[in-house]
Amino acid sequence: MTIRAVILGLLGAMFVAAVAYLNDHVWLLPHFVASHFPVFVFGSLVVFALLVNPVLFLVRRNWRFRPAEVAVAVMFMLVACSIPNYGFLGVFTKAMVMPANVYKSEPGWEKNHLREYLPPHWQPAAGKYVPEFTDNFMQGGRAGGENISVADVPWHYWQSSLMTWMPLMMLMTVALICLGLILHKQWTQAERLRYPIADVATTLLEQDPNRAMPKLFRSTGFWWGLGLVLFIRVVNGVYAWFPENMIEIPLRLPFYDVADHFVAIKHADMWWWAWLGPMMYPTVIAIGFMLASDVGLSLGLA
Repeated sequence: MTIRAVILGLLGAMFVAAVAYLNDHVWLLPHFVASHFPVFVFGSLVVFALLVNPVLFLVRRNWRFRPAEVAVAVMFMLVACSIPNYGFLGVFTKAMVMPANVYKSEPGWEKNHLREYLPPHWQPAAGKYVPEFTDNFMQGGRAGGENISVADVPWHYWQSSLMTWMPLMMLMTVALICLGLILHKQWTQAERLRYPIADVATTLLEQDPNRAMPKLFRSTGFWWGLGLVLFIRVVNGVYAWFPENMIEIPLRLPFYDVADHFVAIKHADMWWWAWLGPMMYPTVIAIGFMLASDVGLSLGLA
């Protein structure tokens, strides 16, 4: 671990922390971190391995980042990805406020005094339904759904609950990192488990000491695959803007008519539309080529 690797990782982590909220809730773009394979992080890794590192190599060979250094930076960014959206903040504040919102509409909660089972300092506004706080939170800001600035957040309602939960969350994060370090040796050496996401990063970071371009990017098959996916995305992008002048290359397999014949499917699972309309993700298919066949089969069946 070098100083420049730590600096690069911290800059990447700060970028994730700063931009994720804007991306998800202000610009309303696809979620910045939507899965265990953050596209932004590994997309940045591809750009870094394809453009930045080769340029540094051509300028001066010892300026190029070693695979271990880039891996450290990626690790910092992946840890930061555990905070925004589905990782933590997407459910943390909602989970604290929702009980007060439900409490006013569920007589059974009040009849059984459920609120009294939780200490007041665990919940914003002491767990009480406060219209100017609870209703505005449910609307995403002020009445009418207007966005608010950080200074306009009613921090006095949040202070006690945040002071209770944030230290616990920080300790839990440290505990999970320590647990990973403890189990890593057992998993990798004794049980010989594979890390699929780490395998992808390793493939992208493979270097030749005498060549600027990584091994993967010198493969003809890689560029053919990239060209095919790029062609599909460009065609579908043009179709989104000009549907009357362009055809669409479908990536979803629609079997929704099955639900019309078996109506019980719609009542059995709220995600029935996802089961009957599987989506093909070129990124996932590409990752499958980088994994061992047994790991790829396990992930596919899961």
